Amino acid sequence: MVIREFDPKTKTFVKDGFALTEAKSDVVWKDRDTLFVGTDFGPGSLTDSGYPRVAKEWIRATPLADAKPLYEGKTTDVGVGAAKDHTQGFEREFVARSISFYESELFLRRDGKLVKIEKPADAEASTHRDLLLIKLRSSWQVGGHLYPAGALLATDFEEFLKDKRKFDVLFEPTERKSLAGFSPTRREHSRRWRVRPQVAPGPTQRCRSAKLTHLCSAKLTHDGRARVFISK
Repeated sequence: MVIREFDPKTKTFVKDGFALTEAKSDVVWKDRDTLFVGTDFGPGSLTDSGYPRVAKEWIRATPLADAKPLYEGKTTDVGVGAAKDHTQGFEREFVARSISFYESELFLRRDGKLVKIEKPADAEASTHRDLLLIKLRSSWQVGGHLYPAGALLATDFEEFLKDKRKFDVLFEPTERKSLAGFSPTRREHSRRWRVRPQVAPGPTQRCRSAKLTHLCSAKLTHDGRARVFISK
């Protein structure tokens, strides 16, 4: 894939803007003049899968060769990438390392240093405003509790960084119920269930359950405000 900076107002490519030649590139805006970029920087910069092994910070009007390295993975990894959460008041920078299809590591980039988010390698971690959300693939013994495989956990992100391990269980599977996915919204979290999509409210009021028919498939979409649309 070839990447070129595009101006949606003029509907033209930006003259002397950011541009990358064909590669399996990963590009994210840090700010209007800075990109987090992973691409083919030359020999040894890609994984065995052909994806970026190195994540860098690239400033506008500077050569790609001068981009600042952020993180280097292993050639056996699937890939490495960097991202920024632009949510006002909760701006954060992250580096993600995909070790395999099911295993990953997540790092917070703060004050020029990388802080590892201590989670099981096969768990999926993401943030939403003040929360750290962790979706488990296998059971996890932490903080004196055993959380089952398939559970969705939430905790205060900054408290987690201080080694506090108190989680709210947003979803817990049963033999007939599993979590297909979830989408954070401004005030709550929408969730998709398989088989039986009726879930009693958990210990946190950040989630609500929608009473739907047993045999249906529902999709929830948030419009950026305090409204959620349901289609089924």
